[in-house]
Amino acid sequence: MRLDVGGGKKRRKGYTSIDVTDYGEKNIVGDFREMTFNDVSVVRSFFLLEHFGRGEAIKVLQQWHSWIKEGGILWVAVPDFEYICKDFDINPYWITRHTFGSQGEDAWAFHLDGWYEDKIRELFPALGFEIFEIKRFKTRRYLPNIEVRAKKVKPNPEALERYLKKYPN
Repeated sequence: MRLDVGGGKKRRKGYTSIDVTDYGEKNIVGDFREMTFNDVSVVRSFFLLEHFGRGEAIKVLQQWHSWIKEGGILWVAVPDFEYICKDFDINPYWITRHTFGSQGEDAWAFHLDGWYEDKIRELFPALGFEIFEIKRFKTRRYLPNIEVRAKKVKPNPEALERYLKKYPN
């Protein structure tokens, strides 16, 4: 099974699509955090992690780790906060929207945390994801993003503890 989590309106061929919204094409409408899957070969999630605060995003990644079979793949994309900051002068209105979300009527339309390459390179292995591809790309209006592909491996609790200590309460 290959899952596309938080895919919005689009349904990707070869994937079971899950989204909390009821618009567009998808296989499952609901909150994925209340679901359980086993033996998933790929979890694909583009532009979802930034909608969670730091602690909740870690729980989400741990949940996906539990779904993915040994050697399976996590494939995610997030706005690249580091390059967003560098590109601010290019188009401050779109950069601000890309950083903080559309902030529409839906509660999910807000971005609650920033992601950048060094953070991903430290956090993902701690949670049991061995990165084998990481690349930057730009979408419409030249907005900077990071795409990551990682293989499921054993988590490193000590590394996670070191990571968490960097964020004082």
